[in-house]
Amino acid sequence: MGRLRHRIAPALRFLRKGGVHVALGLGFAGLGLPALAVELPFSPDCTRVTTIDVAPPHTGIVFRKNPNSVSTRAATATVHRIDGVKMITLAPNVVSCFHPVEESDKYCFMSSTDPGAFAAVNAVPDTNRMHLFLCQ
Repeated sequence: MGRLRHRIAPALRFLRKGGVHVALGLGFAGLGLPALAVELPFSPDCTRVTTIDVAPPHTGIVFRKNPNSVSTRAATATVHRIDGVKMITLAPNVVSCFHPVEESDKYCFMSSTDPGAFAAVNAVPDTNRMHLFLCQ
């Protein structure tokens, strides 16, 4: 009996760990995680534009300064919405903000108060479930 328990115990530990991993995986799959982020590279003349597709159930775009550092948090970033002709500002001391929009458009990251702080802004079609500040 001792030998059998010695052989079964590692298998049971493996199954318990595997069961936890499966449960975690299914839990994350059920969250409806947002689409993958697109990167808006720095382009002061807006020659490098990126199309961001926003479709239901998404109600806007989460913009995020990248990387998240002291210098990027202190800087202001401005994203230009091309077809909607709108300037979207990520204010100082804000890492992420939400821009409500329900259609696809082209965007470019065109200015920053500290261009050396970061070379891109990330954008993800999403809903504002994290209750982020609205972009200015």
